[in-house]
Amino acid sequence: VYHMCFFIVTYFAPLCLMVLAYIQICHKLWCQQIPGTSSVLQRKWKSLQCSAHAVGSGESVKVRTSTVSAEIKQVKARRKTARMLMVVLFVFALCYLPISVLNIMKRVFGAFKNTD
Repeated sequence: VYHMCFFIVTYFAPLCLMVLAYIQICHKLWCQQIPGTSSVLQRKWKSLQCSAHAVGSGESVKVRTSTVSAEIKQVKARRKTARMLMVVLFVFALCYLPISVLNIMKRVFGAFKNTD
């Protein structure tokens, strides 16, 4: 019982908490609008397309283009961060699973008794 509880406390519970937290973080970074980015980006992109066809001033188009470009970079950076969090979670699960499983097999099921 001790070793099963140890497995749950040291591997399974932290993994579940990390999964829940990282899902929320990734959802916020990947899908939801952060104030001042996506909706502004869409509005400026539409106005940029409209003003590109009009005979407006060239400077306002450059300003809008640089703003849209900066916001696109920000969206890409947020998505890259979300992917990095998924990799961290995968590496944690992958690295700690073998030792946890071996400890359970050794302590609970009595495996590896004949080995030194």
